[in-house]
Amino acid sequence: MDTSAPSGLGEATDEPPELDVHLWFLNLGTIHMGFAPEKEGIFIFKHTNYVVESKNRQCTVVRRYSDFCFLLGVLEKIYPFRMLPQLPPKRLGVADETFLGRRLRGLTRFMNALIRHPVLRNNPLIVSFLTEPVEFATWRKNTVISTEDEFASLLPMSAVLARQIPANIKLQLELIKRRLPGSIEYYRGMVHVMDRIQKRIETNAADYTRFSLALNALADCEKQCHVEECYSCGQLSQGYNKIGSHTSQSSLLLEEQGIAIQQGVVEDLKRHRDLLVSLLELLQRRDRNNFFFLSQTLTKRIESNDIKLKNAQASVTSGPQDVNPGQFESMTEKLASSIAAEQDELKTQEQRSILLQHTLWMEIMYYHKNQAQVAIMYQNFVHEQIKTSQRLTDNWSSLSPLVHDLPMESNGFS
Repeated sequence: MDTSAPSGLGEATDEPPELDVHLWFLNLGTIHMGFAPEKEGIFIFKHTNYVVESKNRQCTVVRRYSDFCFLLGVLEKIYPFRMLPQLPPKRLGVADETFLGRRLRGLTRFMNALIRHPVLRNNPLIVSFLTEPVEFATWRKNTVISTEDEFASLLPMSAVLARQIPANIKLQLELIKRRLPGSIEYYRGMVHVMDRIQKRIETNAADYTRFSLALNALADCEKQCHVEECYSCGQLSQGYNKIGSHTSQSSLLLEEQGIAIQQGVVEDLKRHRDLLVSLLELLQRRDRNNFFFLSQTLTKRIESNDIKLKNAQASVTSGPQDVNPGQFESMTEKLASSIAAEQDELKTQEQRSILLQHTLWMEIMYYHKNQAQVAIMYQNFVHEQIKTSQRLTDNWSSLSPLVHDLPMESNGFS
């Protein structure tokens, strides 16, 4: 089986290619992940397996962390100028539950970023990663995996692509690059703050549970008054149970709110933060690429060999009689052949440079369209806050008449 990467540029036309964003948003796949029931390995060297479920493809596979590392390594070779997501970090030694939970969420964001990208999602290796039922290391041994970069299949390039690139592409890239570091830091700060908010909600939920348990215990302790004919203390005792029940319900609502925040706005903030980091790393790779310098080197070499060729040709016609003409003819043939090969290579590098610009343009279009997901994130966050606030209000409102019916007259405790 060959897993060569398909091109994401499509057919070349005079009209600029458009991302069908509406259709793309409607068909966004979702990857769900969890821990496999049992760890594999021996003693302290046991490793965690992850269950990867693709709803759109209706398949479930089991993968190791090293499988994700291999996948990213191949994608980095095929798509050097695409926004590739980051993997959560490795850890030496025994990993605790907190670390494994963070890694699971990080791997989930990694896979969802891949299948939401309009080009990467169709890569055959990613499809196999999500669908091959066997152990991935075993599948790799029996599969030819191409690591040829995506530009190779597009050469020779259609001249139309060059006309599709906006004239201000460099300015757009520079503006994005200038603001990315600040945006990333702000998102990191917001993730940190929202994490703290979520933890405080969890703490409040736990405190409400403690208060509820204390009230129920108090009701049991004080259900019988030392005054034989006292009914008010019994009513108070029953009221403790009712207040405790509503307090316990508030605890459950806060727990649900904490989970919703963790799985919702916190993960959404991290997803967009990861997108910004991927774009910044892409632009940094662009700055390190040697297309321009290689073209300069080839141009200088062609000019130098062209001068040598002219000198050699002149020597053939006007050189000394005792010089062997065949020697100069052989030299001119080698120089001419070298110049032709270098001119072909220069043309290839120039075309790759255009493909690079075109790919970068497509990537920043994709990044820009993702701003719509930010709006959706805050809509969902506000909706969840309203829903929880309403449910908490309803819970306390239903308790209000009960506490107002509790005995308040001092004569009742005479």
